[in-house]
Amino acid sequence: MLIVIFFNKFAILINLNTTFMKKLLLFMCVITQSIAFGQGSCATASPVTAGTYLHGVINGTYQPGCFPASTPTNPVTSGLWYSFTSATQTVVRVNTNLAGNPASGDSRISIYDGTCGALVCVNSSDDVSTTNYLTDLSFLAEAGVIYYIQFDNRWAADANNLSFEISTVAAPCNSSVPFNEVWANQFTCWRVFNTDANALTWAFNNGNDVNGDAVNDPIALIFPVAATNGPKNDWLISNGIALTAGSTYEIEVVYNGFSNPLPANESFRVVMLDSKSPTAVFNEQIGSESGIVQSGATVSNLLTEGYTSTYGFTPASSGNYHVGIHSNTPAAAGIFMLFTVSLTEILSTQDFFANNLKIYPNPARDIITISSSTTVIHSIQLTDLNGRLVKSYNLNGVSDAELTISDIQAGLYFVSVETELGKGVTKIVKN
Repeated sequence: MLIVIFFNKFAILINLNTTFMKKLLLFMCVITQSIAFGQGSCATASPVTAGTYLHGVINGTYQPGCFPASTPTNPVTSGLWYSFTSATQTVVRVNTNLAGNPASGDSRISIYDGTCGALVCVNSSDDVSTTNYLTDLSFLAEAGVIYYIQFDNRWAADANNLSFEISTVAAPCNSSVPFNEVWANQFTCWRVFNTDANALTWAFNNGNDVNGDAVNDPIALIFPVAATNGPKNDWLISNGIALTAGSTYEIEVVYNGFSNPLPANESFRVVMLDSKSPTAVFNEQIGSESGIVQSGATVSNLLTEGYTSTYGFTPASSGNYHVGIHSNTPAAAGIFMLFTVSLTEILSTQDFFANNLKIYPNPARDIITISSSTTVIHSIQLTDLNGRLVKSYNLNGVSDAELTISDIQAGLYFVSVETELGKGVTKIVKN
């Protein structure tokens, strides 16, 4: 029997006897993927959307950037190109770790944005594990941006003719105030730039308990793998956060150094940007730190005994701004650890306290009460007129708090209250 099958515009002639008919029909029923022949260059990349595809032989132009150029130890000669564009911010997954791929399959994938003449690496990945040489990676796609997906032939014939799946999920990124990053989604909403292209770059780690609760904690860090690694010149940049012109915001960073493999002696800058790039048009440094040594004797108290720094920022125009953490340690040193990055609005004292908080009695002698019927209170700090911290309370989301002030000297103090709605400052008198 002669059968003609039309599949994706290709006519396939098959001469079968009746014995194979059932197998053929079953085969035809389970075909669910598309054949998408990637193009040989970035400029001619084949557009793809969510779905499962089969690429052919990798025989186009290879573009280094995420991975290095071809060398005797990195023999890569060709690439295969696709493009992806989303109408909304979304997390895109590119996955060759599929049941239909051969056990010998060995893929390597790079994700770029920018222009074909000036590509910028977004993410890249090689093996799923030490025994699974297929690839599974995700990246954050901003609305309307073209992303280029490159498969390369680093692993020769094993990289050819593999199925891959494109899928999307809603982005878990917070783009409003208050903003608080504790790395629960790893770097999904952030962008890493290894500016000097050396062995040091930002990495996600959740293999250590850094606060003594016997549970491993997610942290961002730059970990030298050898004592000779250094200096550091690496950026970690947040997603866009909507800020209002003329409003005052406070950016808080919690961090530490760790002396491994060398004594920690870390430096970093905090920079506000108008795009997710170290070379953004608007680029304003709002703070910097240097000489950061390890605080805390053991790994389990690196967070509880770490450093906290706060910086102010008032945008001149409304729009989306990005928080950039630029690690710029000038020489080989230890590990730089970044635990949290938060951004809150400092609301006017009159409006904030009138609409959201009550503080009484004022003046007070022994105890003051701070309460709210509209929000929850996360923390309270008392400082003197010279800006020195006198008392600090972490309250973890309560509506009422009683603070003992009988042990501080009489005088005028500032009370800073951080809530779910933002932060406000007022004054109290201690009799």
